[in-house]
Amino acid sequence: MISLKYKKFEYVLFFLVLLISFFGIIVMYSASSDYAIRNFSYDRYFFDRQAVFIILGIIILLVVSYIFFIASLVLVVGTVLIGTIRRGSIRWIEVNGINIQTSELVKLSLILFLSNFVSRNIYYLQDVKYRYRLFMIILVPFLIVSINNLSTGIIIFFIGFTMYYVSSKKYLPFIIMTIIFVFVYIYAYEIARIIEDIGLLREYQLERIFAWKNPIDYQDSNYQIIQALYAIASGGIFGRGLGQSLQKSLIPEPQNDMVFSILCEELGLVGAFIFIFLYIVIICRIIYIALKQKDIEAMLICFGVAEHIAVQAILNICVNLNLVPNTGVSLPFISYGGSSLVILFFEIAIVMNISKTYEKK
Repeated sequence: MISLKYKKFEYVLFFLVLLISFFGIIVMYSASSDYAIRNFSYDRYFFDRQAVFIILGIIILLVVSYIFFIASLVLVVGTVLIGTIRRGSIRWIEVNGINIQTSELVKLSLILFLSNFVSRNIYYLQDVKYRYRLFMIILVPFLIVSINNLSTGIIIFFIGFTMYYVSSKKYLPFIIMTIIFVFVYIYAYEIARIIEDIGLLREYQLERIFAWKNPIDYQDSNYQIIQALYAIASGGIFGRGLGQSLQKSLIPEPQNDMVFSILCEELGLVGAFIFIFLYIVIICRIIYIALKQKDIEAMLICFGVAEHIAVQAILNICVNLNLVPNTGVSLPFISYGGSSLVILFFEIAIVMNISKTYEKK
């Protein structure tokens, strides 16, 4: 007989998320103040909005409910049809002046849907038919989202890839995928040229790849990255001091994708390593919670959330360091953006809810 046991509130994860969000909003405010004054005549424009989203996220964290997989995909399709064009791409639906990035919903719903599918078919996953279905569950949202948001599509793919890896006993497919990934990374420029001839990706997406691999011929496209690298280099070990960034007035919208470079400039390598350490502790805590679960679905949800935070943080930091093309991925809990922040809090809420219970025979 299986009985349900209740454990104490997950104070550790709750405290860690609040800690990184609190310091993150301070860094975001420092990075965005000049830009906010120039464009909105109010230095706390982004700070006030981010604070509202953090409060909303905490409410969701404490009172959590589920989002359906199909509904999120419908929203993404709706975004393509009626979405708002910003910076050359359609990723948002505007509602009363608030821009909602619907692709963020797919990350969460994929984690929930995939976890449920695997847990219900765990004994059949070695069957080719079920592996094909599992592959399609990952592939369909990846393709739909990648049409207008390749970076989020990549994150979705890695979330699905990791959850499949955790639930599978076969290693060869993952070794092959890893080799393919390394090959694509090394020969990204040549592959992008082939894709350009086919017309598979949009012009701005290809230009980011070309600018990354050939910065001399694409200096205008690389302006944001160049200024970000200047910011990181000028920060040194201990930084210029909070609020003392010089590059934030030169980087377009520094409160978004490039907030990590401003963090490095103001707080130096020491500050950057502290934030990276916080991410590592949060991810390790979620994995720890996952490993304690006897329920497969609960375990996979935790692994999916950990993967989401890890991949998004790694991609953002690598973009700021020019190790990968500029993907437009936000830094979890720090970059300005209500949709991303609320979804992240929602995911943490689910993990905390899972951590409060366990099944015992």
